[in-house]
Amino acid sequence: MNPGPVDLPEPTDAERADPALDDLMDRLRVLAHHDAPPPLVDALARAAFETRELDAELAVLTGDSDVDRLALVRSTGTVAPRMLSFETDTVGIEVQIDRAADGVEVRGLITGIDPGRGDAVLEVDTGTSRTRLAVDPHGWFHATGLPAGLLRVRLTDPTTGRTTTPWISTRLD
Repeated sequence: MNPGPVDLPEPTDAERADPALDDLMDRLRVLAHHDAPPPLVDALARAAFETRELDAELAVLTGDSDVDRLALVRSTGTVAPRMLSFETDTVGIEVQIDRAADGVEVRGLITGIDPGRGDAVLEVDTGTSRTRLAVDPHGWFHATGLPAGLLRVRLTDPTTGRTTTPWISTRLD
């Protein structure tokens, strides 16, 4: 998806008065014409632009088991699942993150919507992929095989609109 060469603006009269700047701009124009940004840079820029959802309500983190774990003096040595709670004025999202043989397992519960209608869309976004999840009639969802790293949950419901969680680290240790 590389759009091709980048067009740099022509120098202004004030910039033409400086021969060193004029030479630099000429060299940059040649480089921009022959050496466009790599496809990965283009893809990342497009992904960053796509993440801006001005109409999505950001759910606020109201509970995190990692905070409770930090208060403990001694550890049992086992890694417990990470439990997170997010809320908006109308929607609640409970998320449990656990290790799995094939990556990360995420399960959770959506409250504040009518999942029985079947028109809510729930996605788990990992930055490199989006996985659309089924929400059962009671509001539960489940995903396995997600890559470790960052993720966020995105909910679109006709009644409550768009809701998204902040990015969550799936690191459990």
